[in-house]
Amino acid sequence: GSSGAPVFNGADEAELIGLHNRGFDFNDDCTPVTRENKAVRIEKILAHIETERPGTRAQLRFRP
Repeated sequence: GSSGAPVFNGADEAELIGLHNRGFDFNDDCTPVTRENKAVRIEKILAHIETERPGTRAQLRFRP
């Protein structure tokens, strides 16, 4: 699958806005319930990194 793939915004800058983490949801008979891919927003990931390893975010080259 595409899990872990970067998700970019549609702007010319192609800013990283998240990481893909799962695809469609399926019901019990394997019929797709939703046809939307899911992602974790990069801000949530960066907040978690900062919680687990304070000061690490400052070493990354991300805009606030």
